[in-house]
Amino acid sequence: AKKRIRAAFAIFAFTWVLRLRMAPSLSGISTGRSSAANGVVVGSPDAIVRSHVSNSRSNFTAGVSTMSSYTDALSLLAKLKAVGSVSHVLCNSSLEIGWRQPENLVPCHIGNKCEPWWVRDAIYLMEHIIRPNWKVLEWGAGSSTVWLSSHAGSVTTIEDSGQWVRDLGIILETHGIKNVELRHHNRQANGTMPSASRGCCYDNYVTGASDLQDGSLDMVSIDGRAREICLKEAVRLVAPVGGILVLDNSVRERYQEAIEKNVPKTWIRHDATLMNNMTAKQDYWIKKDDLFTTFWITRY
Repeated sequence: AKKRIRAAFAIFAFTWVLRLRMAPSLSGISTGRSSAANGVVVGSPDAIVRSHVSNSRSNFTAGVSTMSSYTDALSLLAKLKAVGSVSHVLCNSSLEIGWRQPENLVPCHIGNKCEPWWVRDAIYLMEHIIRPNWKVLEWGAGSSTVWLSSHAGSVTTIEDSGQWVRDLGIILETHGIKNVELRHHNRQANGTMPSASRGCCYDNYVTGASDLQDGSLDMVSIDGRAREICLKEAVRLVAPVGGILVLDNSVRERYQEAIEKNVPKTWIRHDATLMNNMTAKQDYWIKKDDLFTTFWITRY
């Protein structure tokens, strides 16, 4: 009997020590989210471990779902490319916003005026990955905003152009699109965060989502100003497992250092590829405008 008691005590002690060792290493886990109402004392090791188990399961499920959707979509995309076909939105003219140059890049190589101005591959894959309950943030408003609103649960958009915000706002209101939050942050006279193409300063623009919690977004898209600096914020905000980070025009030399410095090497990278049947004129514009889209799937 004494041996059984000692064995039981040893198992209990081991389990408790294991919990205590696990708890400090759980980055981003807040014990304050638990409550005494559900039988867990706030701040107790039990609260930490139960929170860890819950979040681990959630992250695992999200990661599997995103990866499964990604691999399935890749297979379907390969079949479409094999027959020289593309899948795209038939655009309602009242939803169109922006421009495409030249027009004959659409829809085979890039999105139309009701889709993101991404490489076609990226649009197709995102269409199959994004879920109706996803929370999305984008730097750079436009046709991507309308498209994302029809695929995700909510979209927060940060934009520097007041005219662009007004034009997009009219479209959203006209069509009763209510799951988009437009945040207008114009260029400032003073600050420390410049845009390589527009100059200084974009501090309010870059930090326009500072009120959002770390890892709280399912998808973050960077297709606006000061992208090198926004990239660091995006990595902070996107879900650590099964999230999506999109960077458009990703071949630009000035973005490479920021990618190397900020994007974890463990994340799965996808560089969208173009159709092979390009004319010389199409190839010229694609290279001139850096029409290249990269996205990452997050994981530990």
